[in-house]
Amino acid sequence: MSNTQSKNNLLEEQNSKLEAEISKLRKENAEIKAENTKLKQDKEDIEARFAKLEQSDKEKTDLIAKLECDISLIKQASVTLQSLISLPIKNHSDNTSKQISQKGAENISDMSSHSVTASGNSDMSEVFNSMFHVIYPHKN
Repeated sequence: MSNTQSKNNLLEEQNSKLEAEISKLRKENAEIKAENTKLKQDKEDIEARFAKLEQSDKEKTDLIAKLECDISLIKQASVTLQSLISLPIKNHSDNTSKQISQKGAENISDMSSHSVTASGNSDMSEVFNSMFHVIYPHKN
């Protein structure tokens, strides 16, 4: 009977060790699951920030393209205005020609301070209107 008792004690001891090991593994498993949940949340946050950055990058690229187009148009308008200023104007006195040249030079220098807002609005129409009225004062 003592043999049976010692086997029983040995099995109880092994059972106790296994229960402690199981408890330790369950604790580690819970910690790993918590870390995994945190990592998944971090991944979602990073993906959301990345998508926002991509959208911002696209908007900036679109704005840069629009500004480059506006710059090209302004350069073309400047060349056109310079050629208009250098054209002889018939039926105008020499004083008017001087006024046109002076006003044209002022307006071309105004182009260097030309601004385009983020919405794409431009103040160039004012420059063109003033040039037109100096060159053709009798037209509306």
